[in-house]
Amino acid sequence: MEISSKLSKLTLNILNIFVFIFFTSMLLLSYVRMEVNNLSTIEISFWVLLSVLSILSIAFLLNYFSKTTYLIFLLFISLLLRLAWVFTIQTPLASDFTVLYNTAVQIVNGNHNYLNDFYFQKWSYQLGFSVYEAIIVNIFGPHTLPLKLFNVAFSLGITVLIYKIASNVFNEFTGRIAGFLYAIYIPSIVMTSVLTNQHLSTFLYFLGFALLIQFGLKSKKSWVFIGILFALGNIIRPLGSFILLAIGIYIILKGIFSGSLKIFLSYIAKFIGIIAVFFIVQQIIFFSLINIGIADKPLNNEDSLWKFVTGFNYETKGSYSAKDKDYLDQFALGDERNEKSKELIKERLSDKKKVALLIKHKVAYMWGGKDLSIHWSLLRTDKTDDFRNQLYKFEKILYMSMAIFGMAASAGLLLRKNINKKHILFILLILGYAAIHVLIEVQTRYRYDMMPAFFIIQSYGVYVLAMFIKKKRKSIHSDLKKAV
Repeated sequence: MEISSKLSKLTLNILNIFVFIFFTSMLLLSYVRMEVNNLSTIEISFWVLLSVLSILSIAFLLNYFSKTTYLIFLLFISLLLRLAWVFTIQTPLASDFTVLYNTAVQIVNGNHNYLNDFYFQKWSYQLGFSVYEAIIVNIFGPHTLPLKLFNVAFSLGITVLIYKIASNVFNEFTGRIAGFLYAIYIPSIVMTSVLTNQHLSTFLYFLGFALLIQFGLKSKKSWVFIGILFALGNIIRPLGSFILLAIGIYIILKGIFSGSLKIFLSYIAKFIGIIAVFFIVQQIIFFSLINIGIADKPLNNEDSLWKFVTGFNYETKGSYSAKDKDYLDQFALGDERNEKSKELIKERLSDKKKVALLIKHKVAYMWGGKDLSIHWSLLRTDKTDDFRNQLYKFEKILYMSMAIFGMAASAGLLLRKNINKKHILFILLILGYAAIHVLIEVQTRYRYDMMPAFFIIQSYGVYVLAMFIKKKRKSIHSDLKKAV
């Protein structure tokens, strides 16, 4: 038991140190890549400081409400901001979002010609989201507004989940500010007008995390629902392998920390159960889609090396490459294309200095660059550059403020004793997601998928600093009374 306790403490300290370094890097990289309105370091520092102080003040105010009043307020502010955006900003369809929506309309009309498209031959897993869209289109007709309103609903759900999870993992104070900050988070608002699969998938994954945090693995049935939610999330947006890996590490650590072989084996058995349900549910859905003619094969990725090809492209600094796409599209799917992809990857990995510089660029862009969710939301709209820049500015200020709170959170976790270990899951998700994007294609809008985990951890930093201020105020009042 003593060994498991020491191992637990060591592991927690290592994870907290790594996440502290990561949050510090987020802040510093944001300064390095200051693309917003040509603001000076001094000017942006002023706004970030003002933001930090404002958030601390709001955090205290939010805790004067009853739980019911707070929840009503959270739902109201979240809904108001998102509905206002959806009805004000008429985001047109673009890029992959157009392909997936048009496919949904074809499915409703009984037209399955999309199965001949090279896009779906390569990435049939994308059909999962089109099927979801087809269900909505079939009910409400071929209009994008109903889909955007469902985006609003799922974004609302994510906000509530962040509040509930952070309250469970840490405390009510942390949960309330976490929910509020996500409610006003610019990318979460502006992406509701974009027909992306990220809203629904993020909601499903974090609902699964909420069940895991709330009921653990002691419940006889929770693991079944967790497996179902992860399977559905993976069909909408294929992050399932990464999610299961993070969950697996978390469960193994929890089992080891328990100091009991019986509990450890019980946790492992439940995790195996989650994996089994995850694959069984997907196979049932795949078979059903094939049976009714929507798909002609299981939904998978026939071009699995593509993300690594672009991820190691030095010319595009790890971002999408049209040149790579045109080159590889000359080759048939399967062994020939895979071999050509491997050749590109090996060639790009051969120059170690270039690889090191590429990784530096990718990390700086992914975690310090401006969030292009704003770009996708305002693409081909009549909004001025000034309007866009103001959004980028507000997003960056909150992002940098949260990085500071993240540093405070990890420092607080390092110093605090007897804390429950539920937060480990979200630290693993953050660090794991960052590590994966060292290897694969980067886009700053991909941050959306894991931002709930960021807000859950970072908001604990608001609590840490708020309690420090409260303690100092009491100390000052006490000293003044003694002086009188």
